[in-house]
Amino acid sequence: MKMLRYKELISETLINPFDHPYVIINKEMEILGHHGVEDSPVFSLKLEEGMSLTEILHPEIRATVVDALEDAIRGSKQSGTFKELSGDYLTRVQVVAAPFEVHDNRYICFFETIFSKELSTSSDNGDGQQSESIFAKAFHTAPLPLAILRMDDCTMLNVNDALVKISGFAKDQLQGASALKLGFFQSDRDIVRINQLLKERNSVHNYPVSFTLKNGHDIKTILNLDLVEFNGEQCLLAIIQDITEIKRTQAKLKANEHLLISINENLNEGIYRSTPEDGFVYINKAFARMFGLSLEEAMVINPERLYANEDDRSRIKKQLATDGFLKNEQIEFRRSNGEIFWGYLSTLLTSDENGNLIYDGAIVDISDIKRSKVLLHERNSELKKINAELDRFVYSASHDLRAPLTSLLGLVNIALLETNNEKVVSYLEMMKGSVNKLDSLISDIINVSRNARQGLHAESVDFKELAEETIEHLKYLPSADSIRTEIHVSDGQEFRSDPKRLRILFNNLISNAFRYHDPHKADPYLKMYVEIKDGRAHITIADNGKGIDPDHIESIFEMFFRATTEAEGSGLGLYIVKETVEKLHGIIEVESKLGEGSTFKLSLPNLR
Repeated sequence: MKMLRYKELISETLINPFDHPYVIINKEMEILGHHGVEDSPVFSLKLEEGMSLTEILHPEIRATVVDALEDAIRGSKQSGTFKELSGDYLTRVQVVAAPFEVHDNRYICFFETIFSKELSTSSDNGDGQQSESIFAKAFHTAPLPLAILRMDDCTMLNVNDALVKISGFAKDQLQGASALKLGFFQSDRDIVRINQLLKERNSVHNYPVSFTLKNGHDIKTILNLDLVEFNGEQCLLAIIQDITEIKRTQAKLKANEHLLISINENLNEGIYRSTPEDGFVYINKAFARMFGLSLEEAMVINPERLYANEDDRSRIKKQLATDGFLKNEQIEFRRSNGEIFWGYLSTLLTSDENGNLIYDGAIVDISDIKRSKVLLHERNSELKKINAELDRFVYSASHDLRAPLTSLLGLVNIALLETNNEKVVSYLEMMKGSVNKLDSLISDIINVSRNARQGLHAESVDFKELAEETIEHLKYLPSADSIRTEIHVSDGQEFRSDPKRLRILFNNLISNAFRYHDPHKADPYLKMYVEIKDGRAHITIADNGKGIDPDHIESIFEMFFRATTEAEGSGLGLYIVKETVEKLHGIIEVESKLGEGSTFKLSLPNLR
C-alpha cells in the first residue's frame, strides 16, 4: 500500500516526464520504480520492483555507486561519474542520487550513459590510432555536452555537437574561446576552486555551475572534469549535465509538499484512505478532530466503530461494490466520547496493480446544518399554524362584523323612508356612507384572506359575461350611469382560470375607474379589451379619469396606500389586485398620466 501511495505522489508531482533515465529507491535501496534504464550497462540483471539495487549493479562499479547513494540518503545529494572497462566496450556512466523529502523519504537516482563504443585493442597496428578514432567518434556523438579544455586558462579546444546545441553558440564561436568569457564559469573563483580540486584528486565530480546560454538565460548544471591527453597536451575532459529541470522539479515537489501540508492542516473535511486488510492507511488532522481522536488513535481504530448504525457500513460496502462510488450520503457517525453526529460521506472504490481494494473518501460534518434544518422545519410548521389561525380569525371576524353592519344599513334605509326632516336625512345619509365604507373595507379584508389561503380552481371563463356582471353590480356607485363602457372580447379559444379571483380583479379595477372618473370631461369612459393569444389572456382596462401622479405609480400596489386624502377607498383594492394576479401566475402593468387617465394591462396564463 505504501508503494502505491508513493507512485501516486510521484505522478502528481511530475517526475515521470523526466527525459533522463531514473530509478526510485527507499532507504533500504529497494527499487520502487524506474524509467528508461532497461538497456543501461550499469545493471547486470533486468530491473523489477522490490529488487535490491545493490544486487543488480554491475560488479565493477557497485561499491562506488553505493557510496554515492548512501551519501545522498544522508542528505548530501551526491552524484558520481564512473568508468567501466568490460570486454570490448568502454562505458562512462553519470549517476545522480537526489533525496526528495516526500512521503516516507523516497529517493530518485538518475543514470545517464555518456557513451559506449567498441574498443578494439587486441588487433590492428597497436599504435592507438584506432582507439583515438573511436574516442573521437564517441566524443562527438555523445548525448551529453562535452568539451576539452586547456589546463591553464580553460580555453575550449574542442566541443561536441551536444554542447553546441545546448549553448546556442556556433561551434567556431566556442572552440578557441575562453570558457569563462562565454559564461561557462560564473567567476574566476570557479577556476581557482577547480584547479585546487584537480591537484587534490586529479578529477572533479559534480561541481555545480550556472551555465549562461547565448540567449542570456542561465541553466543549472553539474560539471565533471577528468584529465585526458589531447594532441600531445594534458587537458581536461569536461562533461556537462543540465539539471535545470531536476531543480525545477525539486522546487515543484517542495511546493507541492507545502501545499499538501497546508491542506492537511487547514481543510475542514475529514480525508481518509482505507483498505479491507489494513484499515486506515491515511487520514488528515480534520478527520481525527472530527471523531475526537489523535492522529495515532485514528490510524489504528477499526473503521466500523465510527458508524452509529452497524447496518450503514455493510450497506455502503454493497453500494460501492455495485456502483464504485458514493456521493454525499447522509450517515450518522459516532465520536470517541459516544456523541452522535451527522456527516456527508463521499467515497470512491479503486484497486492497486495487485487487485487490492482501496477506499478513498471524505466526510463533512453537517450536524449544525442538520440541527438548523430541523429547527427551521419546526418554525415553519409553527408559522403555518399561526398564519392559518390568523386567516381563520380574520375571515370569521370579518363575516361577524358584516352582519351587524348589514342590519344597521337596513335600519338607516328604513329611517330615511320615514322622515322628512332635512337635518335627520342629512345625518342618516352620512351614517349610510360610513357604513358602506366600513362594509367595503371588511369585504376587502375578506378578499385578501380568501386569496391567501384558497387554492386555484380552474374553470372555463366567459370574459364578456364576467365583465358585464361586474359593471352591473357596480351600478350603485355614484355617477356610474354617466360613464360610457365598452367591452371588446376576442376569445376564439377556450380559456381556463379561477372565476372568483377574476371577479375580484374586475371588481377592483372597474370600481376604481368609476370612483376616480373626471366629472369635468364631456365623455367619461371605461374601455375593456380581452385577447386570448399564445395560451394567455391579455386584458386591458383603460379610462380617461383623473389619472395617477407619476410620483405615486411605484406605490399604488402597496397595502393601505392612498395617493391623496381625498381617496375614498381603504387602500387595499390595488394591493388585492396585485396579490391576485400573482396567485394566478400572471403579470400586471400600469400606465397613467395625471389628468388624462389610466391603463392597466394584465397577462394571465391559461390554467389547463
